[in-house]
Amino acid sequence: MESRYKQDCMYHPDEVYMTNKVIAERVLMGSEGTRLVRDFKNIRCKAIIDGVEYHFLSKLEYRWAVYLQFQKETNLIVDWAYEDTNFEFTGEVRGPMTWLIDFEVITNDGTTEYMECKGYPEGKDISKARRFKERWPDEKLYFIFAQKPAKKHFHKIRNLQKYVDRIIEADKIFRQIKGLVHFEY
Repeated sequence: MESRYKQDCMYHPDEVYMTNKVIAERVLMGSEGTRLVRDFKNIRCKAIIDGVEYHFLSKLEYRWAVYLQFQKETNLIVDWAYEDTNFEFTGEVRGPMTWLIDFEVITNDGTTEYMECKGYPEGKDISKARRFKERWPDEKLYFIFAQKPAKKHFHKIRNLQKYVDRIIEADKIFRQIKGLVHFEY
């Protein structure tokens, strides 16, 4: 039986899962002291955007950063930052305790929007979005998916929609700006 989990510390801490299955695999493998992390097959990208070197955890994050830089250069937004804001969910005893949001965007009217890039929705994403909106109900929260999620994820999307201001399908935007922006990855 091949595991979907790998022992590897090269992955981002947000990708760590502590489900019963993982705990059982730890005991079976005799690796109680190491972290087991789910392998999403993301392609990590290193890029220089506007003179700053970034290490993105996926091609989607890289492409979204290039898109935000395009918006900044065309004066559609004031500025953006990558993994600059960490939200703490104080008072929680289980589930996500912190959230390092992917992008913080400052719009032309001075408001701040928070954006999270995902390949597909998971239960922990819904928990994070719910906890975020409970604590900061006036903040704008967007989820960006690489493409329209498969039908098997629709129930999670429906639950996620309760807590986010907008769900964006990135592939539609990337097709629209294809000749205007160059993606290295």
